[in-house]
Amino acid sequence: MELSKEQIELLKQVKNGTISTNTDYYFDNQILQDLMYKDKLIDPHLIWSKKYDALVPDAYKLTVTGQNELSKSLEKKNSNWKDKILYPIITGTVTGVIGYLLGKFG
Repeated sequence: MELSKEQIELLKQVKNGTISTNTDYYFDNQILQDLMYKDKLIDPHLIWSKKYDALVPDAYKLTVTGQNELSKSLEKKNSNWKDKILYPIITGTVTGVIGYLLGKFG
């Protein structure tokens, strides 16, 4: 599963316990709802709200799948710089050396 920056940020907030438990935030945040009900990456603790006449979350925690997806996304994000920087440097250097050797000895 490929997570967007917004999804990764929400999962980090859940992991760190810094996500808002404001009910309006929950209702206005489709990404959060998708992570909870569609993707099953966040497990909400639900309580009954008389104001909204519905079950609303008052706490969140990552599911095991959510923890794994967050870890994979962070690992991929951190290792991505190597591919963008080191690969062109190495291939350029190897190409240059081969070109030099062919020019000198070829």
